[in-house]
Amino acid sequence: MSRKTGTILVAGGDVGSGGSASAERYDPGTRAWVGTGVMAAAQEEQRLVGLTSGQVLSIGTDAGIYSP
Repeated sequence: MSRKTGTILVAGGDVGSGGSASAERYDPGTRAWVGTGVMAAAQEEQRLVGLTSGQVLSIGTDAGIYSP
């Protein structure tokens, strides 16, 4: 959860035929999903770590730093 915005980032995951490269934010206040784009590579079983810069480090199938 983003401390700054109160939103939750959901990225990647298993879609039955492999990983997903999608990334979305969920806003519990409005109960709305907002697309944030796609990651450079499909991810499944990854870990997301929020960085102090506001970016997110994704570690899993592939590693990368994203700016959602």
